[in-house]
Amino acid sequence: MPDQDPNLSRRAFFKRFIPGSDISKETEPPAPEDNLPKIAVIKGRLCLAYDEQSCRNCLDVCPEEGAIFLEDDQYPMVEPSICTGCADCLPVCPAEECAIELYPKAV
Repeated sequence: MPDQDPNLSRRAFFKRFIPGSDISKETEPPAPEDNLPKIAVIKGRLCLAYDEQSCRNCLDVCPEEGAIFLEDDQYPMVEPSICTGCADCLPVCPAEECAIELYPKAV
């Protein structure tokens, strides 16, 4: 059975079983939440700083002054009113599983 994609339409799913059909030519409309402004969220359980290791990579690369700050001079936190969701912090996270995730910003 083909891999299941939760965002796959029923039509695209069933076309996988029709010989000669090529669903790669179809373009799915973006999910509605893809168009919303984003905000970075630091998952403390994965962040190295919360594991008593020195890390401030996300803070160092953030282009928005004050969007990421250190609480108690150690723990990175995101200021929701300043974060633009630019995602510059994602590729610099050295944690085994990225400790930063983008979520739709509440309006």
